[in-house]
Amino acid sequence: MLPRLVVFAVAAALVNSENDDVLLARAHNTLAVNLLKHLASPNPPENVFFSPTSIAAAFGMAYAGARGVSEDELASALGHTAFGLTERTRVLEA
Repeated sequence: MLPRLVVFAVAAALVNSENDDVLLARAHNTLAVNLLKHLASPNPPENVFFSPTSIAAAFGMAYAGARGVSEDELASALGHTAFGLTERTRVLEA
């Protein structure tokens, strides 16, 4: 009985972490599209180049150390709250 319970607990943890990974990826994609909308004008004189992954990683490091209002603002800007990633540990583990 105990081995079955352990297998079930591990499987449940893997399913939840996969869902968090998918949600975090969607949040990063939304951030990338929003950044592109702000950086690119309708008739840009030059090409626009930026790295959404680098920006998300940099803000993610700031989020890891933020508390209070700063944490809430970064979570909102990074799209965590929009995708239900409101627990810091879930975000950092994903």
